Amino acid sequence: MPYDPSRRERVSAILERQNASWGAGPQTVANINRLRQGAAAVVTGQQVGLFGGPMFSVYKALTAVKLAGRGDGCGD
Repeated sequence: MPYDPSRRERVSAILERQNASWGAGPQTVANINRLRQGAAAVVTGQQVGLFGGPMFSVYKALTAVKLAGRGDGCGD
């Protein structure tokens, strides 16, 4: 399922503004531009190990890698 272009633009603009205020480097800006142009992103919570235990972190990471390898942009 494609990501709504207007939402993608809004998310990219927010990330751009936030990262500019933090003094992000050129690679971060380039990655935000990639997102804006249609790249997929896998986002996970930082506290996954804290709330789900250490093995949950491994399984979540493996699932993200598996989905990324599918290349269809869908998590189904």
